[in-house]
Amino acid sequence: MTASSAVGVATTVARSADTSELSARGGLWGDDTADARPRPSISVGVATVVGSGLPPEVVKRIVRQNVGRFRLCYEQGLVKDAALAGNVEVSFMIVKDGSVSSVKGKGDLPDEVIACVSRAFKELSFPAPEGKPVNVKYPISFSAPQLADSASAPGSSGSAR
Repeated sequence: MTASSAVGVATTVARSADTSELSARGGLWGDDTADARPRPSISVGVATVVGSGLPPEVVKRIVRQNVGRFRLCYEQGLVKDAALAGNVEVSFMIVKDGSVSSVKGKGDLPDEVIACVSRAFKELSFPAPEGKPVNVKYPISFSAPQLADSASAPGSSGSAR
């Protein structure tokens, strides 16, 4: 990837208003960009923020900065089920000191993945809200990697002999 195309990708991600498609490993956020294996993805949705003590953009920024925590939970689920995909919605409260309390997760993924994502939200730290605590609902979608037909065939190396 050239420097100009990397800047273009970063700009596209930064401009995304409703969701943020993030590669679960590699590419812009990962460690081995030369690896061509399909990647799972995480789509961080739009938060519902109730209370005026903290702008929604701040909540979104903190969640995006910590997407690796949610990715780890999902990857642990992928070890058990390579086709695992689904959604988690986490409800939580940001209290006076910016810490997170009253975390509740729900969704259509296995309980251990939902519990892990909920714990990850519990560990986040936000700026202290002005006035009353802020209630937040945050949806996240997880998608398993899609394998190409030739790459998914047993014993296939992806090249003709």
